[in-house]
Amino acid sequence: MIKRKLDGDTLIAANSFITEGKSTVRPVALLISDSSGTEGLWPIEEKVHKLMFKDLKTINFKTGIKLRKIFCPAQ
Repeated sequence: MIKRKLDGDTLIAANSFITEGKSTVRPVALLISDSSGTEGLWPIEEKVHKLMFKDLKTINFKTGIKLRKIFCPAQ
């Protein structure tokens, strides 16, 4: 499950998943453009058993993974 918030051209999300029987929440930030999204790298910290951004102003989008938009037909 992904909870998200779009702030201008930046998508801030929390990706919740279960791995090895343990529930995890991973913060994600994507800088969105017309044809791609770039994952931001940031310092994170654990608060109340949950990983969170330390400071949204420190997210670095220069070296993150680049994702490109593709057409996905409805099934």
